[in-house]
Amino acid sequence: MRDLLYKLKWILSQSRQAILYICLIIIFGSLVSLMEVWSALISKYLIDSATLGEYSSIIKLVVLLGLTIFGSTILSSLNSLLSTYCTTKISNSIQQKIYAHVTYAEWSQLSKYHSVNILSRITSDVGVITTTLITTLPNLISYTIMLLASFYTLLKLDYSMAIMAITIIPIFLIVSKLLSKSLKKIHIDLQNQDIKYKSFIQETLQNSIIVKTFCSENENINKLNDMQNRKLSLQMKSSLISSLSNFSLSLSGSIGYFLVFCWGSTNLSNGASNFGTLTAMIQLFSNVQAPMYIIARSFPQIIKSIASAERL
Repeated sequence: MRDLLYKLKWILSQSRQAILYICLIIIFGSLVSLMEVWSALISKYLIDSATLGEYSSIIKLVVLLGLTIFGSTILSSLNSLLSTYCTTKISNSIQQKIYAHVTYAEWSQLSKYHSVNILSRITSDVGVITTTLITTLPNLISYTIMLLASFYTLLKLDYSMAIMAITIIPIFLIVSKLLSKSLKKIHIDLQNQDIKYKSFIQETLQNSIIVKTFCSENENINKLNDMQNRKLSLQMKSSLISSLSNFSLSLSGSIGYFLVFCWGSTNLSNGASNFGTLTAMIQLFSNVQAPMYIIARSFPQIIKSIASAERL
């Protein structure tokens, strides 16, 4: 546990170069999340006003909805620019530190690693950690805010529907927990296999004269084929785990939507609800389900970044 906390602390410490911009990314993302909830409420009142023929209210709500959508679009665009800047800034910073470390390292220690091995860590592993810092963690915070705000609003509109939406959370957590260990091992195996693959190609091309001298062309092609098959096997395992995760999450989400439509249609026919409330509940249910889906998918990325931190 202490080792895990140390790795997480190390990953977070790499964000110091752009901590202010990352905070802005989190703030803008959180505001966009709240605007999604606000849009659902505006839609409710807009449909209710249209049903009752209240034209003055319709105009006000349409303008308000337009401003909300415009503001959300502006903030999303700013977030994209900030993400690009932070990604490059942090990636350059980590790569520079590792490059300097390798440059000043003793030859006896440096010779233990193939040049492709070092290159893979400087590029691929740094990329995984940068993605976690700039995309995964800010999304985790902003979507959690969307989840809480949507759940609270849904609770106010229909208590039973809110409970139905939130009961799906254990499914997301269980699936993420079961797949995390396997995903971490496969990620490390894929990285190592990719290093062997690139190292083999580099060495055989650099020493093509020796290969031709010993007539090893067919032997090297067979070795390359074996490595490619190994990579394919690992990639298929990784894809299978992701597919199982996505299937379980998508299935639970579809069941949730089905229940919402059944529940809402029943209430609508009984006069216990109206079109505006039903529309808002569908949007809010989506705003509860989508964050849970994103949060559940964030854990595998964090697991990958921990594995990359181990390699670095």
